[in-house]
Amino acid sequence: MSRRRPVIAITRPAGQSASLARHVAAAGADAFLLPLIVIEGPPDAAQLRQALQRLEDIDLVVFSSANAVRFVLDEIENGGCAPAHALARQIVAAMGEGTAAVLAERGLPGALVPAPAGVAGLVPLLAERVALAGARVLLPLGDRARRALPEALAAAGARVTEVTAYRTLPAPPAQAARLEEALLGGAIDVVTFASGSAVEGLAAALGAERSRACLARAGVAVLGDTAAAALTRLGVVADARARVRSDAGLCQAALGVAEARA
Repeated sequence: MSRRRPVIAITRPAGQSASLARHVAAAGADAFLLPLIVIEGPPDAAQLRQALQRLEDIDLVVFSSANAVRFVLDEIENGGCAPAHALARQIVAAMGEGTAAVLAERGLPGALVPAPAGVAGLVPLLAERVALAGARVLLPLGDRARRALPEALAAAGARVTEVTAYRTLPAPPAQAARLEEALLGGAIDVVTFASGSAVEGLAAALGAERSRACLARAGVAVLGDTAAAALTRLGVVADARARVRSDAGLCQAALGVAEARA
């Protein structure tokens, strides 16, 4: 009797799950798409536009997420300029491999990427390439971004310009209810979280107790520290964390959890 294919829940926003879903399918598992957050443009698009108009005054642009890449480069293109031209003289860095991959897809290969991914690896890497003291850094962020990256750059002496590139909103509560129903019914083997916002979206819709109860029915894999920390605040410990901060890494982590639970 053949074993059932593992079912991996992907909680990323609609339109941003395809890459991870392809990795899941290629590995012989089934993807269950259930967005727990919605990504929208910044509350003040003019602020982002103005920051990008002053790129000639910037030495370094640091992208902490793929969403920051998408909204910044869309704004550059909407202004009639190719991203590769607009960012030709700046050093470009990405927090992880997944963010760097989106940059490469949009014509900006070769971004600096720390290993391991995250703030602890990124700041020393940047310091190897540029004198951070006095360096002018543009940091496009989401409206719910953590303070660790801007604070670490500022502590290193960088002159940081923060700009909100996008905002994160909770998905309709029905989405979380669907995930709860599937988990309680045993239809999902592993839930993946690529951001802390997705964890918070689940908790906001179901409450902490119901969220813990349904997540206890499956394994949990996360992309990085932010999602793991959000789970910890909820009272849940992730079963695995991606070794490489990319869709391939998250898929591998989820499949490892599924195999361990089989």
